[in-house]
Amino acid sequence: MTEFTTGESVWDAVRGHDAVVAGFRRAVGRGRLSSALLLAGPAGVGKRLFADVLAQCLLCLRTPDDVLEACGTCKACVSAAADTHPDLHRVRLPEGKREIPLAAFVGEKEDRGTSGLCYELSRRPALSERRVAIVEDADLVNPQAANAFLKTLEEPPAGAVLMLLSDRPESLLPTIRSRCQTVRFAPLPDADVAALLLDKGLAESPGEAEQVARLSRGSLDAATRLADPEVRGLREVVRKHVGRGGPVAAAKAVVGAVEAAGSDAPSQRAAAAWVFAFCADLYRDRLAGLSEEFLEDGPAAADRLEHAAAALDRLSEAEAQIARNTSVPPVIEALVCDLNRR
Repeated sequence: MTEFTTGESVWDAVRGHDAVVAGFRRAVGRGRLSSALLLAGPAGVGKRLFADVLAQCLLCLRTPDDVLEACGTCKACVSAAADTHPDLHRVRLPEGKREIPLAAFVGEKEDRGTSGLCYELSRRPALSERRVAIVEDADLVNPQAANAFLKTLEEPPAGAVLMLLSDRPESLLPTIRSRCQTVRFAPLPDADVAALLLDKGLAESPGEAEQVARLSRGSLDAATRLADPEVRGLREVVRKHVGRGGPVAAAKAVVGAVEAAGSDAPSQRAAAAWVFAFCADLYRDRLAGLSEEFLEDGPAAADRLEHAAAALDRLSEAEAQIARNTSVPPVIEALVCDLNRR
């Protein structure tokens, strides 16, 4: 492998995925980088940042082909960092849409075949020796668009590297998944999430950052939302009322907090998702404590273990109801009543 030395590495910005970075370094060093990659993992763990840094490295004009690094200063690096590089193409969910349409890949009807991602990848590179495509939210590509993109995945143009990013890779067409090398991204370690929160000024102290990081379950996106005072207030309501006190009063308090998040369905559904997450965290903590208690006290803790496990099952039922577009307040009311009767 060619020796190449820089000061700070562009990969320093990528936290928690050292093993993935090392694997890519080896693949590039051996000339075995796949031309079609599926970057899969939970939301908010750094897949997009990884793709951006990888693209910058692949397009850099100064680094050798067998070194996965970027100088950060050449014209290609500067334009890639600014997302203006002519050989870096990006597809993402259009604003206000629920899926990525066919036009993103093959152009609109009036110029079909002479615009869109597939066309751009077929052209000669304008600045670098490679072309790179990043398809964000790949699980939202509609079936017609996915089938149109399939041919490009099967036979990528020479020098092209295609990256598909997905939080739910199982929802992609099997024909798409089978033509990509899947790279799994695990949740970020709590320490990395806490450090990022402090770096971004989203936590006032290390203790607060650690608490939010633990609740985020390895997602910086979730941690950022948890830093919102309204979301944290919702958590306090859940911790104060769920599993404690009378069912009716507890349900009224939690439903009131959900409705305070907004009167429209999307806002209430988002608040409900947090209620489910906070309840799950509460009962998982109880299960962990009860498991230790069970080892010491035996059958005395068995009933409480069963109740905590049943509560988690009840949470899954409520989540399924919301997924079927059931009105949020009645679902939350029934859930909290059931949990507080246990």
